[in-house]
Parts: sequence; structure tokens; C-alpha cells
Amino acid sequence: MRTQSSSLTFIVLFLSTFSLIACDTKVKVKDACGDGFVDPGEQCDGADLAGATCASLGFYSVSTQPACSADCTFDSLGCGERCGDGVIQTAFGETCDGEALAGATCRTLGFTGGILACGENCQPDVSGCDSLCGNGAVDPSEPCDGFDLRGQTCQSLGWGAGRLDCLVSCQFDESECQSTCGDGLAEPDEACDGAALRGLTCAALGFAGGTLACDAGCALDTTGCTGGTSCGDGILDEGEACNGAELAGADCFTLGFDGGVLECGADCRLVTRRCLGSRCGDGVREDGEECDGEDLGDATCPSLGLGLGTLACGSDCHLATVGCEDVCGDGVIQPEAGEDCDGEDLGGFVCYAGTATCGDDCRVDIAACTSFCGDGVVDEGWGEVCDSEDLGALTASCGELGWAGGQPACRADCQALDYATCLPWVDLAAAQLHRTCGVDPNSHLWCWGVNKAHNADWYYVLGDRTNTHSNCGYGDCSLVPVQVVMDGNGTPLDGVTAVTLGINHSCALKLDGTVWCWGRNNFGQLGDGTTTDRVTPVQVASLQGVTQVACNGDFCCARTSLGAAWCWGNNQQGQLGNDLTTNASTRVRVVHAGDPSGFLADVARVEAGPAKTCALKTDGTLWCWGAANLGDGTTAASRVPVQVLDPAGAAPLTDVTDFSVFTNTCVRRTDGTLLCWGHNTHGSLGDQTTTARALPVHVLVQSGLDPYTGAAQVNIGAEHSCLIRDDRTAWCWGNNLTSQLGIGGTWGFGYPVQVAGWQVPHLLDVAQLAGSEAGSCARTQDGRIYCWGANGYGRFGDGTQDSHGGTPAPVHGQLP
Repeated sequence: MRTQSSSLTFIVLFLSTFSLIACDTKVKVKDACGDGFVDPGEQCDGADLAGATCASLGFYSVSTQPACSADCTFDSLGCGERCGDGVIQTAFGETCDGEALAGATCRTLGFTGGILACGENCQPDVSGCDSLCGNGAVDPSEPCDGFDLRGQTCQSLGWGAGRLDCLVSCQFDESECQSTCGDGLAEPDEACDGAALRGLTCAALGFAGGTLACDAGCALDTTGCTGGTSCGDGILDEGEACNGAELAGADCFTLGFDGGVLECGADCRLVTRRCLGSRCGDGVREDGEECDGEDLGDATCPSLGLGLGTLACGSDCHLATVGCEDVCGDGVIQPEAGEDCDGEDLGGFVCYAGTATCGDDCRVDIAACTSFCGDGVVDEGWGEVCDSEDLGALTASCGELGWAGGQPACRADCQALDYATCLPWVDLAAAQLHRTCGVDPNSHLWCWGVNKAHNADWYYVLGDRTNTHSNCGYGDCSLVPVQVVMDGNGTPLDGVTAVTLGINHSCALKLDGTVWCWGRNNFGQLGDGTTTDRVTPVQVASLQGVTQVACNGDFCCARTSLGAAWCWGNNQQGQLGNDLTTNASTRVRVVHAGDPSGFLADVARVEAGPAKTCALKTDGTLWCWGAANLGDGTTAASRVPVQVLDPAGAAPLTDVTDFSVFTNTCVRRTDGTLLCWGHNTHGSLGDQTTTARALPVHVLVQSGLDPYTGAAQVNIGAEHSCLIRDDRTAWCWGNNLTSQLGIGGTWGFGYPVQVAGWQVPHLLDVAQLAGSEAGSCARTQDGRIYCWGANGYGRFGDGTQDSHGGTPAPVHGQLP
């Protein structure tokens, strides 16, 4: 009885203790966005990202995290690049992205024609490319064509000897290939040969165990196998498709092939390897087949004029239309069925003069209509401003409105122009002085502004081999974009993915990972091993696998796919990072004692100022070297990388996602805040003082009380700074003596103000910024470039030297 009482007492005490502990535990009893818990239906909540990173969301960044929006969905604007953003990220192995194909076509990939697309993995999708069997040229989808066997022989296909031919179907003909039983090589028509059993065992053939062998006739010998199966005994049993020579009446013809030899495999399954031609039912649509399985090509019920419904493929590989339903005539317009009218409903079509009706095919019949939108004649009385090819008084080309070129079309309703056909700029760079460059959608490069000044400090830097553009009062300039060429024949520099500019030289990164430079070379800044000036691009020597390059002043640095940093050119301030101050006309690697290799490693990106360089590492830390104000709390220069510290100077600065370097440096952190350091004479650090800073300080909001937040990207010029907010608007602060803030006038601001102007009420949808001493330029998401600030050398590229009141003006692209 005592034992039972003790047990009950223990249980009561235990439950009481458990109850007290449970009452101290915080329990969530209500789902609500903003409570810090990720509830069902929420992607995130506050700081709780449910383990998500930018990388897990499909972005390339491995050192950043998304933010969480107020509606508990991910905000990935700060995550950077990803497949699907429309920009080819060669650093991450992309060869295309969306509509950007880097100049590739079906023909350049070896096909005879067709439409090339970009796949979801940012690699070319050649499913729309055409092959032409019988033209003697092997297309990528053909094993052979005519006498072209792609270098293959009977031996390379596993035979011992013989002659390989190509069938008219562009498939290999192995009928003349020969095997030699006993040579120890299991050739295609042999089940085995000696010890070569093709990886088969007794167990693989369904036996319980034992030892499989090969007989003198190169057939499998299962006499050593135990645990019974009849496969290989030549007698067809249940569950076997064939057995030895017994094929159950099947041959290549009965299986849908054009002929050939059907075989039985060692596992008693039919082997069609030596059957010839296509096979209906293999799921691959080939010549002579309208469809095969799920592969219907591009055919649908509407494309066949059969209304709605489900199109199928018949067992004979011809389209089966029994599931299609003709809906024309039901009085309801079904656009998905190819109808643009039905009965009395003309779908909004207006006939200005005459009569329009709906035809039996549910297409508008305009035979009796003499005036309508689409007749090619602008009818202002009906409110048309354009019609088909006639653009009326709307004569502005795509190039005049900021795009790289192209011509607008008339919108389908004849009420306005459609600029969807305009050709976009895909990259942008502005020089330390008055020069700008952009990459067009054909991966060609265009530059504008100063080319060669009287004092020869700028030397043919536009890259078009001439110095006879126009005298802009300071020397030779081009007021509109000119194309960078490789030679005197005007061959364009092609395959360009990005461009970067120094004070008097320029460099382009190509799709193949090489870097090409031109202009002045007095410090070896072209990287070709000489100090010879170049009027056309030369390749930087011994540098491959480059994913990003940055130039400024008289030097450049590049980041390779292995995460290494290499620099070349002027090194008087130690900006090459190799612990020397001697100039280098070929690339030298940036050193770092803290890395096991002795060199700076795990570099994600490099940026250059006039005499200093910074590198962002994959762990989100920043390292700088060269001239003073490196962010380490001192004003000393350094010939090797030093780590940037936090505002207190007590620990390394972390969580950096974006940064920009000029005479100052600014960074963007994962929380959308900005920090800057360096010179501050004109308030370019954004802390609403003019005090120089050796450590990072926060850019502040207008009130001067709180850190500025919501930044997605940052880019700075010599004495002004700019950012792109997460809503894709542009904001600038600092010196405004040459209107480099883009707001009109010359009054400077110590905090960010929005870029706006008479041509662009507010600059929206900004994708990229490029700053210089004279001002900045912006590239919008639809591919237009606008510039603001000083335009004395034609830096705007708009055909003038007008500053346009200090507000953004569109570059005039020159592509037809």
C-alpha cells in the first residue's frame, strides 16, 4: 500500500511540474501576417524567412538573403542576378536569357534554319530549329548525312571491322559492320564474348545465383546459373517478349520501322538497335509522321481551323481530330479558337465607310468596307494617329527616344505607336570624364562623347578608328553613338556582354570570357604586354574565364570564374593589389596573406576607382586597396587588400550585396541600407555633413534622423552618389554644380532626391546606373538610356551639347 501511494504522489508532482513548464512556453494561438511566425499561405514573416535564401529562390547570389514584404511574400529585389531576368549572366554559365540570345541563331548553332529560343535553364532551346536530311551537311540532330559520318566508324560504334554508311533517313547503316567472336570484345550483335558479359549476371537474368558464362558462339551460357529461369533456352515462355531466335512473329516492320534486323536481348526483351528508319509510337515525331504520342508539333484544334477541343495523335502517327469542336457560329467570339468575330459580334472592329460582316470562318470580312483601322491610311477624322506602315506625324524613331535603334509600329487600334519592336541597350558604362558606351542586343558596342582632346590625354577612345567626327570645342567628339570596330574594314567588335571605361581607355568583356581594350596605353592599361596606344581593340594577354571587369583611371581589374582577381595598368598607388607600385602591362594577381593560396580568393565582384580597387567576397565582406580612404578607419593607402570595417570600427563590415567605387565608396547591405566613406566636401556621403569619413557612415533620410532604406543598387560618380530604390526609381545626392543630380538647377543635396525632368517627369523602371565626374546615365528595364549633367563633349549622345536644363535626356541610338 505504501508503494502505491508513493507512485501516485510522484505522478501528481510530475504532472504539476509539467503544467508549470508548459505555462511558461509561448504559444501562438492566432495566424496573422506580421506576427513573426510563418503561417500556412505565407512565404515569410518579418525576420523569419523559413530558411529561404536568394540561392534557394533561384538567384545566383550565395551570400545574400531576400527580404520579407509587408504582405509576407519574399522581396527578392536585392538578390541580384538569376536565370530569367532577361540579362545574360555569363559569370554563371548562361548563354542566353529570355529574348537575349547573344547573337545566336539556329544557323550559328549548325542548323539549317528555324526559330531559336532560350530555355528555362538559360541555355539555347533548339527544338524550333530545322534540320534538312539529305543536304550532305550534318545538323546537330542528325547522326550522319550523306558521306558525312561525324568521324564515326564501325569500330567507334563497337564493331570489330567493316564499313559504316549513312541511310537516306540520316541514320547510321551498320549492315556492313562485322564482329569477330572470340576477340574478347562484346560487339553489337554478340550477347557476350569471352569474359565480356556486358555487365550481366545470373541474378540479372532472373536466376537465384550461380556463375554466368559465354559459350564459343558468343551466346550467354546459363548452365552455371541456379534457381531457375528459362530465358536463353530458346523456348518462348510467359513474361518473355522473345527467347533466342524465337521472336514471337515480331520483326522491325511489325514494330513500325522501315526494315532492318530485330534481335532478342540476353534478358529476353526485343532489341530494335538494328532496325532502320523511324518508329511510330516511340514518342518522337519524325519525317512522314504528323505526330507521335504526345508530340503534336505546333498543331492544335484552332491552328487546324477546327475550333476548340483536344487534338490527339492516332496510332498511325497522324493527327486525330475527333476531339475538336467547331464553335464558329455560336455567337460567342472564341479567340483561342482563332475567331475574331462570331455572328453579329465583330469584336470591336469598326468600319468607317462601307460594311463589314463576320464570315463563315469567323473572320471579319472587309470586302465591302472601304475605310478602317488597318487599311494603311491615317484617318484623323476617326481619331487615328497612325495606320499600319503609315506612322502619320509620329516620326520619332526608337533611337531618338533612348533605345539602341529600331522602328516603332502602329498600335493595333491606330491610336498610338507601339514601341515593343524597339531594340534595347543591354549594358551601360560612363567614363571618368565625358564619354559613354552601351552594348546593343546584337552584342555589338557603341560609344559616344570625347574621342581625342587637344592635349592628347584622350586618344581615339571611341574605338571606331577615326578622329574626324566633329570639333566640339575641345577636340574630336561624336555627339551620337559610333560603333566600336576591329579593323579598317569596319568589322564590329562582336560577342560583347559588358563594357567598362577608364579615363582614356576602354575595355569590353566578351561572351567567351576574354577582355579586349583600346585607347591610351602609357601605363600598360590595355594589358597586351606593351605600352603602345591602340585605335582598335586588342586582347588582354593571358587572361581567360573572365566573368566581370572594372576599369577606372589608367588601370583595370577583372574577376574570373574561379573567384580570382587580376589587375593591370597604373600601379603608382598600389591599386593593382600585388604589394608593388610598379606598373604592369600584363595581368598580375591580387595577393592576400589571409587566404591559403596567398592570393585573394572567393571574389564575387570587383570595382575600380581612379586609383583604388575594392572586391566583394562571397561571404559578404568587402576588401579594398590602393589610394587612401579604404574604409579601415585610417586614411592610409595600401598595396594589398585591407578589410572594410563596420561604422564602429570594431568588426568587419558584413552583409554587403552591392557596392560602387570612385573617389569615395558606397555599399548596399542586405537590409537595404547604404553606407559610404571617403571625401565629403559636397555631401556625397549622404550623412548630411561635409566631414570626410575613414569609416562607413549611414546615408540618411531627408530628416537626418534615420538610415535611408529601400535601396536595391548603388552607383557613384566623382562627387555625387546615386541609387536605385526597390521600386526602380533613381535618386541622387552630393555635388550638383554640373547638374549631376538630374533634378534641374545646380543646388546640391546632402540626402537622396529623386531624379526627374521635363523629358522624364520621373525616371522609372531603372535597371542600371553609371556615374562619372560630369554626371550619370541610367538604363531602364525596357532598354533605354538617359543621361544628365554636363554635356559639353556630347556625353549624352543625343546629337547636341545641350545640358537640357540638367535633367535626363535620351541617347539617340543609331541601329536601323
